[in-house]
Amino acid sequence: MNSFSEYIILKDVIKNNFKVIKQNCTAKKICAVVKADAYGIGVQNIVNQIDDDIDFYAVACFMEAEKLKSLTKKPILVLNFVPKNSIKLCIENNISITIGSIEQVKVLQKYFKDNIDAFQKHKKLKIHFAINSGMNRIGFCNEKEFLQTLQIIDNLKDNVFIEGIFTHFFDAENFKETKKQICIFNHFVKLLSVNFDISKIIKHACNSLGAIKYKQYNFDMVRVGIALYGNLDAKKQKSKSVKNVKQNLNDVINLHSKIINIENVKKGQFVGYGKNYIVQKDMVVGTVPLGYADGIFRSYAKNGKVICKGKYCKILGNICMDMFMIDLTNVKAKLFDKVIIIGTDNFGNKVSINDFAKKCGTISYEILTSIKQNRFNIKTKKF
Repeated sequence: MNSFSEYIILKDVIKNNFKVIKQNCTAKKICAVVKADAYGIGVQNIVNQIDDDIDFYAVACFMEAEKLKSLTKKPILVLNFVPKNSIKLCIENNISITIGSIEQVKVLQKYFKDNIDAFQKHKKLKIHFAINSGMNRIGFCNEKEFLQTLQIIDNLKDNVFIEGIFTHFFDAENFKETKKQICIFNHFVKLLSVNFDISKIIKHACNSLGAIKYKQYNFDMVRVGIALYGNLDAKKQKSKSVKNVKQNLNDVINLHSKIINIENVKKGQFVGYGKNYIVQKDMVVGTVPLGYADGIFRSYAKNGKVICKGKYCKILGNICMDMFMIDLTNVKAKLFDKVIIIGTDNFGNKVSINDFAKKCGTISYEILTSIKQNRFNIKTKKF
């Protein structure tokens, strides 16, 4: 594909981010969360860099697991619920599933009863119990229901293997809330340990920030998502160790484009749709061929900036579907000069994914998963 714009994947940065995480947590296993096509970066790009060292992968749904299975032999956990018609494929492909309610277990019970001759005893469905410790998204929160579930699972031991049990922090920056969640989680782990060998069951709770901040809660495995891609949600952290890790993580992608048009715009004229931007003095306006169809949010126009020829350039007017305009008045720019949307130039000027997200009033996750790669030239670089 030929485009004026480039989506650049930094291979060495992916490896370095993983190394930083591994050095700063105590869990024996690390699970890379690669849902939503590795946060929009492309699951194959992540697997190619970390597969030799990673212990586990986690995805959102069975379709993602099926794609990932063709790229790795490492274990895969589906974090969302899996439909009944995918159970057989999970067993055959060694894909683990999440169980978070007694209703799900009853579906399994009926499924195995109806398909009693379809499975060999040496191949079992691997499950991880999800515990709702306060986020109220998925998972067990009722003790009685969980115990009933364990009885059913015990009767399905020829077909089902308990591989793990986990919960999810909803505010890892808040130690008080996190400690409450761990207390709830530990209670359910204790219930599980009464009739099952808990030493052989993977316990996991920590997300990216939790893995670094709460080493005492790392358990057997941590699930790392956003930190792998260069960010750590730690706005209020005073901890030196967290700050140090945050400083050593870097964005794994850059976005570059080019100036495709330059206009000399007179005072009193307008830039963009709706007469929202009136030129207050004569200006030089450049056009960049990216817009909200590419993942450049319209809200970025308010305070957003890009880098061109060693200078920050303000965005002018509304961002269009596939173009936006910038102020080049104080920049000696010419047609097809490079524009950095996300990345760093040779002078140290930088726009990070987190900077971009803050200016849009959102989070880095949403920016990463919104960028449309099919509208860019895709490049990989070793930095």
